[in-house]
Amino acid sequence: MTTHTAKSTQSPLINMIHRKDVQPLSKDEVQFEIDMCVGCDRCMRACPVPLSSKITIAELNRATVLDQISPQIARFTTECVMCGSCVPVCPVDNHRDLLMLSLKQRLGIDWDGRVDMAPVQSQLPLGWDLSRVLQHLREQPVFQNAQEVPDNYLLHCIATSKLLLLPQGEVILREGEFGRDIYFILAGLVELSLKNADGQSMPISILQRGEYMGEQSMLTGQPRRFTASTRARVLSLQVSEQGMQHLI
Repeated sequence: MTTHTAKSTQSPLINMIHRKDVQPLSKDEVQFEIDMCVGCDRCMRACPVPLSSKITIAELNRATVLDQISPQIARFTTECVMCGSCVPVCPVDNHRDLLMLSLKQRLGIDWDGRVDMAPVQSQLPLGWDLSRVLQHLREQPVFQNAQEVPDNYLLHCIATSKLLLLPQGEVILREGEFGRDIYFILAGLVELSLKNADGQSMPISILQRGEYMGEQSMLTGQPRRFTASTRARVLSLQVSEQGMQHLI
């Protein structure tokens, strides 16, 4: 895997639409805060991004000031939404969120770049190509505006997600289990069901092409409220919480 080279000029930001008015630190302020860091990793333990468990604050500090940024740090920077969880736990009152902003500025928006779709194309079912996948994704309400969500962003979303081709009778989600992924139905039928007081399964609705499921657990972190199983062969795009955050 190749490293990323930091850009010398400020670029559009990754996952910053909700904090676009924040003021970045100067180069001297960035270096001062990194020098202040005691390396306790409390900020990384407080971070909700799953990849944070595999990165130390020392590695993140080095990447913030060096020209070369490893693929793992670049991915973490992309997935960071600057929620601020890292700030109150810092024993020296560092602005780790603003340090992340500095790193985001240097990386820019990676989804504007070219995406390698070869792995996806090799997994497409018979009769499907990328244009058809894009067409079916555009039927989803959140993806219908091509100006807000360009094709290239959707291609990156597809490349970082999973295309699931499932036979009839396959369980996709199970009531009571935890999960943060959302599923966009591209073809087929999915039955949603709940267990009654006697523990018997009761169908509640049928989802079809152009609909999605799993968003409630993604947003709240609560267990799945229903079981979802295929009523016919289904093609679905399984997108992680981080993938949706990045797309948003």
